[in-house]
Amino acid sequence: MLKKKVLIVDNDVKVRSKLAKILSKDYEVVEADDGVKGYSYAMNYHPDYIFVGCKLPYMDGFDLYDRVKTDLGSETKVVFMTSWLNGVSEEVQELKECSFIEKPIKAGQIKKILNHSVAA
Repeated sequence: MLKKKVLIVDNDVKVRSKLAKILSKDYEVVEADDGVKGYSYAMNYHPDYIFVGCKLPYMDGFDLYDRVKTDLGSETKVVFMTSWLNGVSEEVQELKECSFIEKPIKAGQIKKILNHSVAA
C-alpha cells in the first residue's frame, strides 16, 4: 500500500525535523523552508496533508493555503502550526477545511489531527 504524502512547510528547521521524525514512519514526507518553495512542492508533489507555519518568508501560510486550495482543491488537508494560537485561532477558524496546532509540536497532537482527518 502506498504511503500518504505529507508536506511540511516551516522556516524553523527544528520544527520540520521533529515533525518529519514523527511522521516518516507512516507517511512519505517532504520539507520546505519558505512559502514559495512550499507552494512549488505542493504543485509537484500533490500531498495529502500540508503542515504549514503561519509566518513564513516570501509567502505566509495563509497565502499558501489560499493558493493550494484554489489549485489543488479540498483533497489536500491543511494544518496550521503556530506558537501564537490565541492570536491566530479566529483567523484560522474562519478558513474551511483546515486545522491548527500549537508549537511546540507534540506527537499526540499530530496523531489526533490525522486520525480526525481520516475519520472525517
